[in-house]
Amino acid sequence: MQLSEHTNFKNLINKKYMIEIHHYVIHELEKQATSMDVNEKLSQGLAEINGFAFALVEKMHVAFKEDSSTKNTKFTDTNESPFQNTLKSYLQNECTSDDFLKFSKDSLIDLKNRIKGESLSVGGFYVFADYKFNEKKYILVGLLRKEDGFDTEFKNGVFVVKGIKNLNINKLAMGFRFNVDIYDNQIDDDRNYIALITTGKTISKYFRDWVSAKGLINNDANTKAFIEIITSIKKEEIPKRFNSKIEFWTSLYTFIEESDKYVKLEIVSAMYFDDKFFLISFANEKGIVIDNEFSCDMNRLKSLIEIRVKADGIDLKIPRNKINNEDISIDNGSVTIHSQEFAEEILQELILFQNG
Repeated sequence: MQLSEHTNFKNLINKKYMIEIHHYVIHELEKQATSMDVNEKLSQGLAEINGFAFALVEKMHVAFKEDSSTKNTKFTDTNESPFQNTLKSYLQNECTSDDFLKFSKDSLIDLKNRIKGESLSVGGFYVFADYKFNEKKYILVGLLRKEDGFDTEFKNGVFVVKGIKNLNINKLAMGFRFNVDIYDNQIDDDRNYIALITTGKTISKYFRDWVSAKGLINNDANTKAFIEIITSIKKEEIPKRFNSKIEFWTSLYTFIEESDKYVKLEIVSAMYFDDKFFLISFANEKGIVIDNEFSCDMNRLKSLIEIRVKADGIDLKIPRNKINNEDISIDNGSVTIHSQEFAEEILQELILFQNG
């Protein structure tokens, strides 16, 4: 079945994974490491949407959730690349198969020219897909290689997937996933709409430039998102070994502090929830954008365990676990500190000041 302008998209829905594929195509760039020679082999039409397509797109989509290298960002405000321009043009028009094919071919030719000067870059198969996953629209571009278990043939001018039986996409060589719904609603939704993925420790500059991606999320933004996730977890969802949210938050703060102030969501999830994807899935459900790994801003994270208040000329830092117990009580709009030692310290300071 070849996708056409008259295709009934409802017939292309994989109900098991809630995937609806609109357009899908594969191209190849041939390049060896240390070589400057790059050859392209472009499909002249869109690929058939079948069981292989659904399995492939589903695996690639999920890879962004499960890969620790995933980073979130937006388009740059300047220096738009052919990738960004043709993608925007595609989305602003009728999203036809012809426009999608043009977007994929034009942007890949631009990538070919960019990697000519990258001696360490290696070619592979580039999968382009326009699809919906759980009713949310995405544009995805992923780089796969034959050693990943990806088997294709070039048939009638189009790359066709022959098999993905042993497909391993736990680590995409490189990937770009664009959340169209967030992008279309930027006035009311300031979240990042681009997710990038790589097997290396950093996103390759040529890849970032190719897709016109901004700098990545900073540690402060990631920490704010992490706090939003943790404080949104209901009491009944926190690990049973903790008697309260505050006890859970305090344990979490200590764990991160002792982990060199570095957060890996999979490790935190596995340790506290016995499910390494718990926090990542929770963030996705709540629409919270966060990197899977980041250095934590401990001053900001301290808000989990400490309240700092400035009012009426008083600057006070209060441990959360001291509030509404025998130490500090709040009643009828008044705060009372029940601490003889605290009172004695204040009196001592007053005496020293008066005698000075």
